[in-house]
This record gives sequence, C-alpha cells and structure tokens, in this order.
Amino acid sequence: MLTAGFLSRLQFAFAMSFHILFPAFPIGQAAWLVFLEALPQLAASCAVMVWRSVIRRREARPFVCAPGFFPLGLIGLVAGIWPNIVPPAPGIREAASPPSSQRFVPVGAAFRMPAVLRTRCIRTACSAAR
Repeated sequence: MLTAGFLSRLQFAFAMSFHILFPAFPIGQAAWLVFLEALPQLAASCAVMVWRSVIRRREARPFVCAPGFFPLGLIGLVAGIWPNIVPPAPGIREAASPPSSQRFVPVGAAFRMPAVLRTRCIRTACSAAR
C-alpha cells in the first residue's frame, strides 16, 4: 500500500499543489498556511487517541498523547492572536542581535570555557581511574 513509488507521487502532488493552490504566496508562507490548517486536525487526532486509550483502559497511552495538547493549544493561541509575530522573511540583519550583544559573547565564552574544560578533564580523569 505505501510503496516508495506511491509516496514519491504523493510528495510530488503535494509540492505541485503549493504552486496551484497558493500561486501568490512564496513556498515558505504556503507551508506555514498548511501548518496552521493542520493544527485543528492534529489537536482532534490527539483528543481521539486519548479518548480511545481511556475507553480501552490503556494506562500509558494517555500520558504520551495528552502532552500534545499543550504545544498545539499554545501554537494555535499565538497564531490566532498574533498572526504576524514572526515576519514572513526576516533577513540575517533583522534576525541578528545588536553589535553590543555580539561583542559580549566572546568575552563571556573566554571566562566560561576554562571552567567547562576543567570540569570535562576532571570527569575524564575520574572515569579513566575507575
């Protein structure tokens, strides 16, 4: 049923549908729209899996499926309230931190790295001595 040929055809059809259904959107924004459309289906499938596992008295599955509600609900809430919280195409200049923060990173690493290396060497020496 799920052969490699079928899956490759399905992937091709899905990729071509972006160009047919979303001709005005760039491919990244079209993928974001498809992701937002999938949120309710993901939440519903998570709810169905939890409900069925409770009815069938499978004790472990609700604890595996139920944590899916929190990220799905949070993503749906954020996407619904602030749909443009992330700009569609931030460049490297817009995404970078200010130069003052970038100058602080090597200074902090210079102070922290000796402690990390010292701890690593001590752990290696202790494990080799065992």
